[in-house]
Formats: sequence, C-alpha cells, structure tokens
Amino acid sequence: MPKCSKKKTNRRYIPYCKKILNRNALDNPDIIQSIIDKAEIKSTDIVLELDPCGGNLTVKLLESASKVIAYEVDPKLFAELRKRVTGTPMEEKLQLSNCNVVQSDLPFFDLCIGNVPFQIDYKILVKLILHRPVFRCAILLFHKEFADKLVAKPGDANYSRLSASIQLYASVQMLMNVEKNNFKPPAKDDSCVLKIEPKNPPPDFKYEEWDGLTRTLFHRKEKKLSVLFKEAKVLTEMNNTYTKHCRTNNIPIPDNFNINEKVDQILTSNEISEMCPRTMDTDDFIKVYTALKNEGIFFYWHI
Repeated sequence: MPKCSKKKTNRRYIPYCKKILNRNALDNPDIIQSIIDKAEIKSTDIVLELDPCGGNLTVKLLESASKVIAYEVDPKLFAELRKRVTGTPMEEKLQLSNCNVVQSDLPFFDLCIGNVPFQIDYKILVKLILHRPVFRCAILLFHKEFADKLVAKPGDANYSRLSASIQLYASVQMLMNVEKNNFKPPAKDDSCVLKIEPKNPPPDFKYEEWDGLTRTLFHRKEKKLSVLFKEAKVLTEMNNTYTKHCRTNNIPIPDNFNINEKVDQILTSNEISEMCPRTMDTDDFIKVYTALKNEGIFFYWHI
C-alpha cells in the first residue's frame, strides 16, 4: 500500500465498505475538513473515532490530535486502515481495535468523532453519555431521522422519549446536513452532523429509571399524566416497584393500600396531573421523576 500522496485530489483513497453491513464511508473532503474544524481539536487531545470505514476522517484526525483510538469491527476494513498508516508518521498515534465498540470498555478520551451506523445509534449514544469521566464533546454523523429526534424541542412533531432521555444528559446541537451522495457507496438516506456536549457534572439519576419513565410517558405522549398513570399496565408496574421499595426499606404497607389512590395523591400534591409528555421539557420530567422517586415508585428499562 503506497503512502498517502501529497498531491491534492478531489477524492481520497477509500476501499468500498460492504453494503451488506450497511456501511457507508464519508467521501467528501470538504465535509471531512468541516467536521475537523468544528471539533476544535487540541494538539493534546485523545480522540475516540467510531466506524473509521476506510480512514479518510482518521487521517485528518491524526494530523491534529495527540492520539486517535479507532474501533473498526470489520476485519477487512481494519486491515486496510492498518495498512494505510503503516510506515507513516501517523502510525504511532493510532490505536486501532478490531472489535465491536458497543461491547467494549471505552478508555479515557477528550473527544468522540465518527459516523454512527444506524444499527447501533441509540446504544452507542447511551454508552457515550454514561461514560465516565465525562468527555468534552462529540461530533457525530447520524441518519437524519434519528438526528431530528435528538434535537427536537417540546411541542415539535419529532419530540420523543429519545429527545427527553438524551437532553437530560447532554446538550445537542445540529451542525450541518450531509446529503447521501457524499458517502461511498451512496447512503440510502441523508445524514446530519450533531455536536453533543455532556453536562458536567452529570445528573445524579439512574439512566435505566429515567429511560423507563420517558418510555412509559411517551407511549401515549398526547395524554395527560392523570390519564397515563391510570392505565392498568402502568399501575401494575408502579405497584410492583412501590411494594419492592417498602420491603427493602422495612416500610409497612397498610392492608387497605390502593396504588390508584397513592398515584392520585402524588399527582395532586405535586401539581403534575395536567402535564402532557408532548410539551414537557427536561425540568418537567425531572419534577415528575422526583415526585415518584420520593414515594418509592420507579420505572425500569434494561438497556
């Protein structure tokens, strides 16, 4: 494999990513440079790269960062990227792992940059926002439909439990749209570049409880909480978690205990019964979460 040529070209070398893996490599030098610029990489930064898929972005990262830790799950693309930097000054700055990033323990890093495959977009995003210590920011490419949900605000058509769950832990900003013909092979849909900045210090919530609550509320996001919390399935889950809480903390449960009455009391005393998930912001969700938690009621979602 020859070293990278110093001659400027419109397109850089890149192996074709396998369509069967739904891999699409970013192949526009101008967009790649724009991502580098927006990341504001320092010479001392350690950068975590997701899905290098050929290495066009990797090479630019290596020019700016102190170290790049890249995860490439495909053995052939892993070998191609390794070969691409072998014998160059960039070789010592690249730590390349041939493994699934979702199943890996992430090391310390300052920035995260990359193109996130849609099959793992939610899983990798949750893994990042729960990573400790908190990193500075992430500049990531997502499919447009997923990106639109991440940046949606209360009342927007795309506002969902994904919006509420992630925005508790990080601020999310849309940086630019990337049309599908800027990938090789061309992607099926357009993508967007987002800037994700984790809140520091992070919120003191258990994510599985927070996500469980938002999933429950957005199941029928047009309904008021006074209606949502009266559904039989929801009441059963609330009763189960409350009972477990009481037993764990040696709190006696009255013989005539009624979870329906308990929920009414919580909604009324905290003035949250008229809230509607579609228009609730992060502070509203925190208020509901706290009101329930203080009474020993939780929702769980196993991620």
